[in-house]
Amino acid sequence: MKRKIKSVVEILLQDPTNLDELSFPRLVKKVYLYLNRDLNQIINDPSKPESELINEAIIAIGFDLNAYGRGVLIMYFCSHCGGGLGLRVCYGCGSEFKDDGWRSGCNTSLPQKVVAFLQENGHQFGIDPEVARGKEHAIWRKLK
Repeated sequence: MKRKIKSVVEILLQDPTNLDELSFPRLVKKVYLYLNRDLNQIINDPSKPESELINEAIIAIGFDLNAYGRGVLIMYFCSHCGGGLGLRVCYGCGSEFKDDGWRSGCNTSLPQKVVAFLQENGHQFGIDPEVARGKEHAIWRKLK
């Protein structure tokens, strides 16, 4: 039985340790997540860290955007550590870069299923993504 898709999220993996000529992080990969929950509900759910809620809602992960009749939401993550990319800094590894005016800021870490998918497909992180996940959990515990 197929679960109904409620959100599609485009994950843009950028490398803030490898900046282009304008000091913006270079794009490394795009990954698409198909979720059984609305991303806005997840973002506003304080019951667990955001990456865990997204992880639980994942129906499928892929490199191609399959036909979907609604808009795609975009999140930016660090390809070096798996941390969320803010406007000028990675919340995982602390790498700084220039604001390109596109990123809205993401302070969560990559969900574990996405990390596993990327690693199974040859991506190598420079820093273990568990470090970024640990930082996210520490912040969540303080806010709880």
